[in-house]
Amino acid sequence: MGILKQERRGLRRWLGGLMAALAIASPHFLVRPHAFAMPVMVAWFAGLIAAVDRSETPSYWLLPLIALWANLHGSFILGLALIGPIALDVVLKVDAPLRVRMLLRWFVFGLVALAASCLTPYGVEAILAARNILNLGAALPLITEWRPADFSRLGAFEICLLL
Repeated sequence: MGILKQERRGLRRWLGGLMAALAIASPHFLVRPHAFAMPVMVAWFAGLIAAVDRSETPSYWLLPLIALWANLHGSFILGLALIGPIALDVVLKVDAPLRVRMLLRWFVFGLVALAASCLTPYGVEAILAARNILNLGAALPLITEWRPADFSRLGAFEICLLL
């Protein structure tokens, strides 16, 4: 009989945790573009990191990924911005005589990736959109996903924290 009580208690805790997780995550259950962009982002960074592991330039077969990512979500800017630091890692890993050549190859890859990211209906404006979003001023706090936790009211997140 004691084992049955322990199992029920464990099941209640598990269900309580599940209900708390659902309550906290419920605002994010809407179909959002970042859900579609996430696998593309993972594949992009996996390709860049694979090039680092091989100490070479990334495959140009990655370029359709950045173009697709740019058409799915504005976070593609992150993928472009991290080409530089990732390239620096490779450049510092190779022997000194090969560094300039490797840096040039990664620079060319970065430029072509930048051009590929402009293959959207907005062209270059897609790159400038990130800057425009950050310059929204008073409208920026209206984007609910970007707001910090607000403890001035009692919501699902606050209740789960209290429990």
